[in-house]
Amino acid sequence: RVVVKRYLRGGVLRHLVRTKYFRWGATRGESEFRLLERARELGVNAPEPLFFADKGWPFYDAWLVTREIHGKINFADLCKDDEEKAMSYLEEFVRQLSILIESKVFHVDLHPGNVVIDQSDKVFILDFDKTKEFIGSKNALRDLYLVRWRRAVIKHSLPEWVSEMVCPGLRRN
Repeated sequence: RVVVKRYLRGGVLRHLVRTKYFRWGATRGESEFRLLERARELGVNAPEPLFFADKGWPFYDAWLVTREIHGKINFADLCKDDEEKAMSYLEEFVRQLSILIESKVFHVDLHPGNVVIDQSDKVFILDFDKTKEFIGSKNALRDLYLVRWRRAVIKHSLPEWVSEMVCPGLRRN
């Protein structure tokens, strides 16, 4: 089974143009495909990219096809439903986030909704669409992740421990 992701615009532009992008270098589907391959090579549990497609020039629509993650549950929902079980996955999440930091990979849209657990209790990080290489130091990247994670935890109305337990784990690593 597969998941087909169609790229849709966000922000103010979404009111004018919902699906079209200007072709400038790699398409969004191709970029995320390559980023998922790299993340998996580094040892991060990310969806397996199968292929990407795009249509049109100079404005295009784009899609990405990945292998489905079976029986996934969203970490944000799990934190609300079963705190004890959610806590049991934090160490593995921190380990994967540490890999991204060590490799200077900045997942711009990392939040509890983009972390899922499959039916075999494997933690996955999703949505590498806007991920990019980080130019600064690893400590600066770690601190940026901590600030963004904290803000996302508040935005998702999750308990404070969700961010408080990530901080010492990243600082320790």
